[in-house]
Amino acid sequence: MSAVPQWPQLTLAVGITGHKPDKLADEAAQRAERHLVEVFSAIDAACLARHTQDRRLYVETTPHRVRLFSCFAEGADRIAVKARPRNWDVTAVLPFPRRRYEEDFISRGETGEITSDRRLEFAAALSEATVVVELEETHDAPPAAYARAGGLMLRQIDILVAVWDGAPATKKGGTADIVAHALDAGIPVVWIASNREQAPWIIAHVSDATREVPLADASKGPIAEAVDAALAISPLAAERLEDFLVEPSRSECIWTAYDALTKLPRFWEWRRYLAIDGLPEIRKHWRGFLDEAPEGGGFRAQIEDLLLSRFAAADAQATYFVNAYRSAYVLCYVLAVLAIAFSLIGVLPIGPQEEHAEAALVFKAILVSCEFVLIAAIISLVHFGHKGRWHERWLDYRALAEMLRHLRFLAPVGESANHQFPRHASERGSEWVLWYLRATIRELGCPNALLDASYQRQILRATERAEIDGQIAWHGDNSRRLTHLHHQLLHIGDYCFAATAALLFLFMLGFVGWLGLRFGIEWVTGVQTPRFLERAKFVRQILHGAKPFLIVLAALLPAIGAAVSGIRFTGDFEGYADRSTQTASELDDLKSGYEREIERLELDKTATILIETARVMSEDIDGWQSLYTRKRLALPA
Repeated sequence: MSAVPQWPQLTLAVGITGHKPDKLADEAAQRAERHLVEVFSAIDAACLARHTQDRRLYVETTPHRVRLFSCFAEGADRIAVKARPRNWDVTAVLPFPRRRYEEDFISRGETGEITSDRRLEFAAALSEATVVVELEETHDAPPAAYARAGGLMLRQIDILVAVWDGAPATKKGGTADIVAHALDAGIPVVWIASNREQAPWIIAHVSDATREVPLADASKGPIAEAVDAALAISPLAAERLEDFLVEPSRSECIWTAYDALTKLPRFWEWRRYLAIDGLPEIRKHWRGFLDEAPEGGGFRAQIEDLLLSRFAAADAQATYFVNAYRSAYVLCYVLAVLAIAFSLIGVLPIGPQEEHAEAALVFKAILVSCEFVLIAAIISLVHFGHKGRWHERWLDYRALAEMLRHLRFLAPVGESANHQFPRHASERGSEWVLWYLRATIRELGCPNALLDASYQRQILRATERAEIDGQIAWHGDNSRRLTHLHHQLLHIGDYCFAATAALLFLFMLGFVGWLGLRFGIEWVTGVQTPRFLERAKFVRQILHGAKPFLIVLAALLPAIGAAVSGIRFTGDFEGYADRSTQTASELDDLKSGYEREIERLELDKTATILIETARVMSEDIDGWQSLYTRKRLALPA
């Protein structure tokens, strides 16, 4: 049995940035904590309201989840962790490995003696975190490390809460710098003023912090609107998502016409049904990647439990509907040729003749009925294909499956939200694919691990062997198979038209021969020879007897050629093969980059090559979607 689509759990990611104690005196810290409680309560209430409103789209047995991302610096970061609702999870994003980060909480005198040791406070605060992401230590100055940590946080969150005095950025990685980057990325920023009593605002520009006219209290509406905007889905997209969530399990597909087409002329390999890979088969396919990927503090198990099952469900549905759609258009062309054949059978000297008028009428009625049934079957097939949205479901489910597969190597380095996913939408309403993908990203969260050189090496090796090598092999095989099919169909079409031309030529040659025997010799010699008249009569009888068959073949063979050409045009096998060849070539070029990065492991460069890997394969998704989006199921007119 294949995997069944999973309802997501409503999950929202909230980030915190703010000043350290030097800018948060006792009164300011208390004020910030009070406002943080108000803001977090408003976010939690908005999530609850959204879950109630869209309960059909989420798993009902589990309440909503909010992840709070914090760098656990002293000051606003820790105040926020303390002020959060108890049902919120906390993800710590540390700019350095934990031992190195602890040094930031030791103060020393001029001679180097320890004057203040706050490491125990840090450890106590960090114990609140369910996930701790430790970034590797580099030779960069601390501000760059804080900027990297802030950047990773921004790539995960839906809303940023900033405890800030409104002053412009003076250093990289500071509160104002993080706020500016969030606004540039389109992330809503809830501003809590650290230097005066003021209701929280949602700001759209850094300059809003200096405005004299106050904005609306964020906790009284704007926060709920920001949460709704992060989780919103259009009514049509919600319908499409519901269709996906209630899809039945698919273990086999009875639509085998396209598969049979790919096996021509080996008809003995035709199958009555196609087996669809289920969860056990997909798990076996993923085993190599999972065995080589870093454990990530349970993150690898989460990929297997959550991501693998969702991929398996989307992959099974995509496999079913691509075979349904492709088989439908193949059958439409085949049935159209058969309809033409039945319409031409009446021309042949078979069945009851005119002297048996009633029997002849019954025979013709049977032929007409057969043709009617075939035409009705074509119309019904196209109708059910449109009504069932086979074409659109194939495109959407395949895009979802491929993007979910990419998450298995992007999420372990916290870069899933940074990846620009493809256009993917086959029609209006298909934005549900990105909605479901984003919901899955939120549920996955970040790895509970130190992202050091050893960790990076493992994820690069796993991706190179399971993803790069696997996709190069698949695209190479796909290109060869489709190119062969394209040439086969091209040759069949050519043979049909060539055979038609040959038959017509032979008939014309026989006609010229008859003219020569009947009239030519007499015109040349002036003598009418009985022997040649007898031969002319014999040739005329042959031509007369062959005429019905010639009419049938002269109409049927071009119809077969046109049908084959229609199948070739709709499938665009040559274009798809070229797309696969290009993707395989790009991945082959990319493979050499993996060897370079494994020799000089740095998190930013590791993330870059993984994002590039996803980009190349996403362009392939975008390419075949552009190829097939407009090729909806239609009558073979």
